[in-house]
Amino acid sequence: MKLIIGLLTVGLVTASVTFAQEIVSQGLYSLKKTKEPKTLVARVNGGAVKANHLAEYEVQRQETENQSGKMDMVLYNQDSKQKIELRTQTFSSVSDAEIGVLNLLNSQSSIYTNGSLSGRPIGDNVWHSTQGETGATTIIFIRNNVVVLIFARQGVLVDPLAVNLDADILAGKNGIELRAEPAN
Repeated sequence: MKLIIGLLTVGLVTASVTFAQEIVSQGLYSLKKTKEPKTLVARVNGGAVKANHLAEYEVQRQETENQSGKMDMVLYNQDSKQKIELRTQTFSSVSDAEIGVLNLLNSQSSIYTNGSLSGRPIGDNVWHSTQGETGATTIIFIRNNVVVLIFARQGVLVDPLAVNLDADILAGKNGIELRAEPAN
């Protein structure tokens, strides 16, 4: 007579667990593919972003290309002598934005690390690069159909701004204009 003893394992799976995640890779970088949301961003209004998050800064340079959805802004705070560069690009779809962020990452001279500086979640995917000697920091993230790049010589300025902009993209507020239906 054989005695068979088995081990029964019971586990709970929460609704937020992802069993299979599609990964898109290009060059040195990869990202977790994101599902197309019901609402996409139509435009990023640089003036409103500045007024809501960087009111103490003055605009040194701002360029907006409506056709390509790009917005570049360089801001400077006279009191703290700090400069922040903010770039956004709005794409017609999440898939286009994913290719756009991978192209951007691969075109940079710095090497980027997956994740944010603080470890806090930012965007659907996020990367950062810090230059050791100077502390200059860049964060690049994608949320839905928007790619955001933030650069500052003082890294402590970058992460909180990225967190706030990400929340604004999700909520469609503080200079983030939403459109109801994804573009085809």
